[in-house]
Amino acid sequence: STNTYNNVYVGNWTDGDLGCYTDDFVGSDVERSAYYYYNGDGNDDIACTSQGYGLNPPAQGVVLLKGPLADVGDGIDNNHNCTVDEAGETCAMSHFQYYNNSANVTGEPQVDTSFYNYMRTVWKDGTLATYGGNGYGGGTPCSYMFPGSSDQVYAWGTGGNCGSPATPQPVWNELAAGNISGDRRGLGSYGQFTFNPGEELCIDFAYVTTRKYSASDPVNVAALQTDIDY
Repeated sequence: STNTYNNVYVGNWTDGDLGCYTDDFVGSDVERSAYYYYNGDGNDDIACTSQGYGLNPPAQGVVLLKGPLADVGDGIDNNHNCTVDEAGETCAMSHFQYYNNSANVTGEPQVDTSFYNYMRTVWKDGTLATYGGNGYGGGTPCSYMFPGSSDQVYAWGTGGNCGSPATPQPVWNELAAGNISGDRRGLGSYGQFTFNPGEELCIDFAYVTTRKYSASDPVNVAALQTDIDY
């Protein structure tokens, strides 16, 4: 169009529904610019009337491969390569937000501001997503929910960067938090950036599904990360 759009975000929304859809967890991988779904335990056959996968259920990942061009001179290392404002810099996954299949404050977005907030890891009531627990009501704002150990070097999601690493937070995933598995939805997003008049964006994603049979990796998260690298 002829308009200039500022503070733009683009999100990729996914409803994982792995076999039995009521017993899933979600996670993000900051280093790999990805988010993923995995079963709440190593046997996908509980508490659901749909057909489950049984033992060693698969994990499903969404990789944000190539994002929009970052704003020139914004002073941000948008692609996490420890170089700021290089020519042709694109955005890596900037945020990951999950939510539940419910109507409460951590549930389904219903109005435009909630959709926009979720692409910025902001809950429906305007509060920032926070590190730890279920991501609501804590003390440390974060950009990536349930990053596991993938953000321990620079702590991108809690205010760090290559030039000024933040103090790493404890490993945080749904298992460590003691969450109850459920019908999870999530979205990874790029932004913020400026969308200029007449501009076109080409954005690439990869969907990676992994199912191996390993007693040491019963929900296939580690195997999925290996396959994403491959």
